[in-house]
Amino acid sequence: MSSRAKGRLSGATLPTAPNPPSIDPYPLDDSDESLCGYHYDYDSDAPGHGTTRKRKRGAQNKEELEEAKRRRAEARAEIRYGKPPPVPDLSDDGIVDYDQSEDEDNGLWSTKRAKPSTEAAIGVRKGLAECHSSELNSISYDLAGINLNVTLGDLLKSHLGVPGMASTNVVLGRKINHPHMDMAGDKPTSDIHVNKPSFLDLPPEVRVQIYRFALRGECAVDFGRRTNFSRSSALLRTCKQVHEEGRGILYGENSFHFARSSEVRGRYWEPDWKEIGYDDVRRFLETIGPINFSHIKYVSFLLTDASVRNSPQTSIDERRYVNDASLQQVFRLIGAHTTLRKLAVMFGGRAKVVTADYHFLKAFTEMKCHEFILLGVFRGYTTKFQDNLRARMQSVMVVPFEFDDKNQIHPKLINKNRVSMVYEEAGAPCPGTYLSSMTT
Repeated sequence: MSSRAKGRLSGATLPTAPNPPSIDPYPLDDSDESLCGYHYDYDSDAPGHGTTRKRKRGAQNKEELEEAKRRRAEARAEIRYGKPPPVPDLSDDGIVDYDQSEDEDNGLWSTKRAKPSTEAAIGVRKGLAECHSSELNSISYDLAGINLNVTLGDLLKSHLGVPGMASTNVVLGRKINHPHMDMAGDKPTSDIHVNKPSFLDLPPEVRVQIYRFALRGECAVDFGRRTNFSRSSALLRTCKQVHEEGRGILYGENSFHFARSSEVRGRYWEPDWKEIGYDDVRRFLETIGPINFSHIKYVSFLLTDASVRNSPQTSIDERRYVNDASLQQVFRLIGAHTTLRKLAVMFGGRAKVVTADYHFLKAFTEMKCHEFILLGVFRGYTTKFQDNLRARMQSVMVVPFEFDDKNQIHPKLINKNRVSMVYEEAGAPCPGTYLSSMTT
């Protein structure tokens, strides 16, 4: 018989081991108020003492619980579906390095190569700038009764390009001989200031119409066939005000169709070139910047897999568009910076999109839109995706329209400046248009 059993029979009790101290996963040091997130009130007699402290501690614990819950969900998804594909680098010529420093041996960009004539011209420009700063006197000419007042700086500025010279107006006046006028003090009866009209002098309504004629097209900007790209966007580089006024029309009143490019691209010494895929779409969004593509409101996607001919060395899973890291990055960029007015999608891959495509669906559902359209047949492709995903996409991606006082959709979102989508040009049938539950 063991000693423990003998002790039980005799009625003796064994000393119990002390309980291990509990470990707080989020310790709070009372000596550091910045970590606790609140200020201590050491006056225990004050009314409401401890209430604010408990409320803030509860809010802090709630946020920590939500963060821990989110991390556990991501950990479970990573264990089940693996890590998302890494976003590749878009720089095709990243290894090219140019030295921008000045050559010390009178090289191509050396300033010592200036010719004497160039140095003389520079000296003349400096002299004219100094003369202009000392306010040159105007020169008057009397040609056939026309009094012409100009300055020497205006005459030479256009020929020598002197920087810093302010433009002066040319005053034209015609002398009129009158018997009661003192000829010694002749003055022009009227001065006409010749000012060049500016584009910004036009009313805003007229400028908007000009922007629409120059920047808006009747067809969609198609990345699959590279059509309708000539939209006179150089107009936006004239000045900041034109850029601010016109970019909303260029990006907001044109529809963009993003599709896979089946062409290959690579460096000249590489034996195997890769298919472009959706890299150019991602490059386009990253080039124009988040402020510009936040104006984009009409987008359509044709999602297809890579061809076997252009990617023979890759596996079937790698060729599927659901595993394309650049495409997922495009979804994230759009979802983070804009809410689309209309989003049309064609799932045209070889296999269905199912709930197991976790990383693709997570990136895809980050996009938000007012009107979600699923294309059935488009350009020879038939949509393929799991049936129960429709309701889930509608509940997650579609947001309500703007409503007026009569609880109706704002009319400017329906009729004014209607933009044509790419599937409307081809007459593709749409099996379903999914709107917000508030509008259906």
